[in-house]
Order: sequence, then structure tokens, then C-alpha cells
Amino acid sequence: MKRVDYGYADLSTDEIRDLRKELGMSQAKLSKKVGVSLRTYCHYEYGTQRMPVSVHMAIKFLLNNGDKMEEAHEKVKNHENLITKYDMERINRLRKAMKECFLSIKDQLDPLPAKMMVQSEKEMGFLLSKINN
Repeated sequence: MKRVDYGYADLSTDEIRDLRKELGMSQAKLSKKVGVSLRTYCHYEYGTQRMPVSVHMAIKFLLNNGDKMEEAHEKVKNHENLITKYDMERINRLRKAMKECFLSIKDQLDPLPAKMMVQSEKEMGFLLSKINN
């Protein structure tokens, strides 16, 4: 299945490399942090593959909140209880409310934030579909 264009970040290879250098990480370290293989990440920097918006968002998150990410990740890893049915219903209600809010303001947003919101909602749905199944 071919991904549509709005699923990819509109970044040059130089911009991708500069983001990594701004983080002060090697290709191997950054690829591990954002959850892709080293080979895949290298393809992004060399321009042989386009970077998905989700990976770009993860890198931007590292740039803005890198010190807090590790703490949050440890809390998630240490959480042993699966999400309850009640929790899942709450999450789905929140997703629905966020989607309705987004739809009401999407024409007022710049294209990149709008693209990120759409991709985030899709990714959240995908991740939630894997829980308790």
C-alpha cells in the first residue's frame, strides 16, 4: 500500500542531518531513539527514502523535551496493568473530541500542523488497536 504525500515530512536531506546534529547524536543513536532501524534512518539522510511525519515528530519531540522523554518511557515500560475497558472508552472519547475540535479549526491551521494532527490521530488509533488484543 502506497502512503499518501501528507504522510511524509517535507524535509531535505540537509535538514534531516541538521536536526540530528542539533541533538548531538549519531545516526545509530537517533535511529534507536525514534524507533527505526539504522539502515532506514540512513536512507532518510541520504534521500533514498522519505521520512514519515511520525519520525519527524519524534525528532522534534526529542529537540523540545528530550530530558523528559526517557522518564516518560521508563514509566510506560514499568506499567504492568493493561488498559481497562473504562480507560479505553475514555481514550476513545478523548480522541473523538480532539478530532471534532480539529475538524472545526483545520481550515485555520497551516498545512504542517494540520498534517501532524491528522497523522497523530491515525497513529494513536493504530497503537490503541494493539492494546488488549
